[in-house]
This record gives sequence, structure tokens and C-alpha cells, in this order.
Amino acid sequence: MKKGLISGSFDLYHVGHVSFIHAARQQCDWLTCAVSTDEHIRAVKGSCRPIIPLEHRLAILKANRYIDRTVIIPGETDEAVREGLERIVQKEQPTFVFCGADRTADKNFLPIQDKYGFTYEVLESGMSERTSGIIERILTLYQGERI
Repeated sequence: MKKGLISGSFDLYHVGHVSFIHAARQQCDWLTCAVSTDEHIRAVKGSCRPIIPLEHRLAILKANRYIDRTVIIPGETDEAVREGLERIVQKEQPTFVFCGADRTADKNFLPIQDKYGFTYEVLESGMSERTSGIIERILTLYQGERI
């Protein structure tokens, strides 16, 4: 059985996420989705993120028919997250680790690829929507407007 692993924040779930998840699942029989904690997202992206709390992001991802398992990436610091992802890889034993085109030099997975023997694959999903782009459009569109 071919097993896949994807990871990310999955904040403001959008068509880019759907396309990426679908593309990953087309290449494997089982797909695990590892999700960043609110604390780590804040540490990396700033105090205004995430927009959607972890519990809600998990519920949305669990409802996706292409995802077989969701797991939380433990840790707040980059080092703790790297260690948490390695434990997830060790437990899940993926055949593939998939990343989106924006993460081609992934510092979390490339150093452990040889140790665990998975194939690291960059997926071009064709839908390049990004959460930060959605936030920027909302702020621009509603600047000074009553919401």
C-alpha cells in the first residue's frame, strides 16, 4: 500500500488546499494530513494568524474524503516542529511526502528523507491560491467598508 503524508497550516481552507490534497491522494492509497498548531502558526506568521483555530481546521480536514487520517504536529518552535514531524514520519512510514510548489526546499523533510526512505515530491496542483493572498484581497476590498 502506498502511503502519503502532507503537512501545513490549512488556514482559511481554499481551492488551493483542495487541489493539493486531491493531487496527493491520486498518487497514494492512504493519505495522512499533519496540521500545524495555532501556537506554531503565530510564531511563524504573526499574532493575527491563524484565522481559523486548530479544532475547526481539523474538523474541516477530517471531512475531506481524500484524507484518511489527520494528526497534529506538536511543537511551537521550528526545532520542536521538525522533531514532531520526524515522529509522525516514523509512525506513519509514508511512501511519499508531498509538498506544494511553495515549499520546494522543505527544511523539515529533506534532512530525514534518506533515514526513512520516502520519496519527497513537489506537487503542482494548478490552483495556486494562497491564504495570505485571500487575506490581502479581503483587506483591500473592505478597507474602510463596514462588514
